[in-house]
Amino acid sequence: MMPKLNRILNKILNWISESASNLILTSAIFFILGIAVASVFIKNHFDNFYFFVAVCFLAVVLIWFWQAPSQKTRANSSLQKWARFFFFCLLFLTLGVWRFDFSLPDFGVNQIKDYNGQLVEFIGAVSDEPDKRNGHYKLTIKAQEFEIEPLTRSARSGSNYSLSEATPVQQGERSRRVGGKVLLRAPLYPEYKYGDKLAVACEIQAPQKFDNFDYAAYLSRYGIYSVCNFPQEIKFLKSGEKSWFYGPIFSLKNKLADIGGKIFPEPHASFLAALIYGARQGIPDDLTEQFNRVSLTHIIAISGHNISLVVGILLPIFTLMFLPRKWAFPFVILGVVFFVIFTGASASVVRAGIMGIIAALANNTSRQSQSGRILIFVAFLMLAFNPKLLFFDRGFSLSFAATAGLIYLVPIIKNYFKWWKRGMYFRRIVEETSSATIATLPLVIYYFDRISTVSIFANIFVLPIIPMIMLFGFAALLGGLLWQFLGFILAVVPWLLINYIFKVTEFFASFKLSSIDLGRVPWIVPAILYGVLIGWMIWAKRPKKEVVKLDKEAEEYEIIADNH
Repeated sequence: MMPKLNRILNKILNWISESASNLILTSAIFFILGIAVASVFIKNHFDNFYFFVAVCFLAVVLIWFWQAPSQKTRANSSLQKWARFFFFCLLFLTLGVWRFDFSLPDFGVNQIKDYNGQLVEFIGAVSDEPDKRNGHYKLTIKAQEFEIEPLTRSARSGSNYSLSEATPVQQGERSRRVGGKVLLRAPLYPEYKYGDKLAVACEIQAPQKFDNFDYAAYLSRYGIYSVCNFPQEIKFLKSGEKSWFYGPIFSLKNKLADIGGKIFPEPHASFLAALIYGARQGIPDDLTEQFNRVSLTHIIAISGHNISLVVGILLPIFTLMFLPRKWAFPFVILGVVFFVIFTGASASVVRAGIMGIIAALANNTSRQSQSGRILIFVAFLMLAFNPKLLFFDRGFSLSFAATAGLIYLVPIIKNYFKWWKRGMYFRRIVEETSSATIATLPLVIYYFDRISTVSIFANIFVLPIIPMIMLFGFAALLGGLLWQFLGFILAVVPWLLINYIFKVTEFFASFKLSSIDLGRVPWIVPAILYGVLIGWMIWAKRPKKEVVKLDKEAEEYEIIADNH
């Protein structure tokens, strides 16, 4: 057993050291593992000095073992090789842990989160697009100025509390610069826009867990550690300067939202808005629950799969323009970049765009190993920028798993559909849907504590229609901007298709066992499931032994030869 294990380890070691790209890939993997370890075990910020000393020590030891063995030490070269590999992996593991620790907040008097639990008065700017929900807005406010003197209990309990005429900025000596973000739940009116400067009086609180959902961890990925439900008062100070990047995007989105509400009924308008630019707030709760039961929620969120659908729309369009496939693909990528920018270029949409491009690249080049390396390297860059994405952003891990499924599982799944000779477009949809569903199933079970028994069937009936809804729906919105009556005419086709989606979802969700609640699922379950999945993939890709059958004449010759 030990010699066999040693041979396997030696093969791994030789593969890692045979090229610089393999070495870089290994370092990225262990950096990500370091972030994973830190995400589970590190809760409080450590002194950076200890990490600095540990990294310096490991770097020195690694340099010591990296030198080529001399004649005297050649007998111990294997041991030196293993020591070099061990300290190399440990170095990048430590760097991953350090990067996560560095992302944890420092508690100091210049951060607004240090005043959680108090009624405070501060000035800040709307730093993200206002998120319109049913009956309220969610505003992300980046704090700038803070009132130093804490408000008294009598002011806190007063029913007619109002902001002082002299704002903290005007008071000067009673205010200080402050950093951090606060998530406000504010009334729908008056409306505030991106960049508006506001004075806010509210009792800020730390986000709390609810229904087994770590809301604090979820918000921490955006750098938000304070929330406020319906402030006592919000005073508008001035409009912010229009951002050359986000200003036109949000303006166009608002115009499309207005025209969509005029030419489409609800919930069709909200569903189309969710598909095209990620605004899913107007979808009724009962319809959202139906999507959850049949695992179709991903179609109403900007995900890597949505981006791959955009690719599926654009690629035939460019190829019909008599462009070779290799020249059409760069234009497709430009189209995806435009789509990402149009939807607001938030962190989640950028992530989805990158994942979608990687999946499209895998399908375009058919070079599985190259696409897999790009996927891991992109994950490394995204986690180096924001390490909290790994465990605190479900969308990141689901998009990563779905993209990995499209890269590694589609070639295996194709072998089970060789009998399907016609309708290759629908065959490809089935292959990709099955691959993405299988790849994300362990995470879906872990995150949502449920399993959908009709997921694959519902996706097969729905996903081929989504590109057509996006294409005809976007045309209807643009037509409505030019002439509202034209928008009404163009809206007929997408309205029928969206209605079809609703009916299919309602049909599959109506089954009693369409969704099975599993209770709280421990982390060991998805770990085992992924172990089984990887084992099956290795078994499915094993070299096949060819059975050579001798023809009748050769068999007779062998019989005669044996008798003699």
